[in-house]
Amino acid sequence: MRLFLIRHGQTSWNVEKRAQGHTDIPLDEIGLTQAERLAQSLVGTQINRLLTSDLQRARQTAEAIATVKKMQCEVHVDLRERGFGEWEGGPYAELGIKFQFIADMEGKTRDEVVPPGGESFADVWQRLGHIYQDVIAKNVNTGIVCHGGTASILMAMFLGGGVEIASAFRFSNACVSELEPRPGGNFRLVRYNDVAHLDGIQVISGVADGTR
Repeated sequence: MRLFLIRHGQTSWNVEKRAQGHTDIPLDEIGLTQAERLAQSLVGTQINRLLTSDLQRARQTAEAIATVKKMQCEVHVDLRERGFGEWEGGPYAELGIKFQFIADMEGKTRDEVVPPGGESFADVWQRLGHIYQDVIAKNVNTGIVCHGGTASILMAMFLGGGVEIASAFRFSNACVSELEPRPGGNFRLVRYNDVAHLDGIQVISGVADGTR
């Protein structure tokens, strides 16, 4: 099997460097073009299942792929981005300061900090666990269209790491990362954050959870 981790196309909040979380922001005009380019780049790629977050920025990206591939999307709420609760819409830079302040004050890691009304990175790890198990059990070529934070956690899971390494990964809008299984378990990274299909289009690189 092959796994294709795909981040959604660009939104206006990506441009403004604001944490989107569960806020349902659509793709902007550039993002729609990125999704179309991405879809065309996957025409000759065998994908048997296509999973997507229910948030429209991911669904719009997945639907562009589904159209050219003539297949259906499986919508999964658990593929949503990390929920930032009351902090959603805030600038990444400000959120980074808040996360670090609370981590230091409470003696926690940043992965354990829960924004008011939101989720910790560790919480997202837990809710993505059944997605990981389902992909392994089905054992077919699978595309997963999601978000920077969820993609970073899934990458860590499939590579056999823990939540603490997820923040090492960065995903640009409409990028593709590809993994294949290794003998004995875990996966090998075949390509990472590939945006070659977006040549000539604006591309904003992302962060794991909008706070680092």
